[in-house]
Amino acid sequence: MRVSFLPLALVLAGCGGDSPPPPPPPPPLLTSIALPVVDFPVYAKAPTTLCLTDPTCAKIGYVTQSVYGRIAGTVSFSYDITETGSPTYQYKLNPDNTCENPANVRLFFQSAGSDRWWSNPVAGVLGPGSNVMTAALTGDKWSNVSGQFGTAVPAQFSAAMSYVGAMGVTFGGGCFFGHGVNISGGSSRFTAQSYVIK
Repeated sequence: MRVSFLPLALVLAGCGGDSPPPPPPPPPLLTSIALPVVDFPVYAKAPTTLCLTDPTCAKIGYVTQSVYGRIAGTVSFSYDITETGSPTYQYKLNPDNTCENPANVRLFFQSAGSDRWWSNPVAGVLGPGSNVMTAALTGDKWSNVSGQFGTAVPAQFSAAMSYVGAMGVTFGGGCFFGHGVNISGGSSRFTAQSYVIK
């Protein structure tokens, strides 16, 4: 009986000094976003803290645009609020919101990994008229969901700015930056005019 042996070819990869593949290019630099017009929902029941358990209670919290990019420089946001009647902006919509801080809007961005950041202390109190908010993208002007400023966690803040997945504004008041706002008495429309990063 004759046994035949076939030669085996072994291919060894990566042993000849091959270079690793180049890193992917950084995300594009974001320069602007667009946000929709927002009509604040009306909630006329009292106390407003029942909103958490009332399915008829609507509120506006986050108004963002999904993006993919990095940010640097300064964020400038201009907007108009048009009212009819005399609306009251309600922010104490949950029993745990016991702080006294007027209903407001803040600049916001979220990293692709869900790390959230708000302009702090820059905020716009809700009321009629035209307004401009500006915040430099530096750690002392932004804080995260844990209340830490970017200066306390610089690597985390820098990483969030390097891979942004959403950007826009949030509405809140009292103890919270983005837990939502609604109104009673009248109407209110929030119109974004420009949102520029440069």
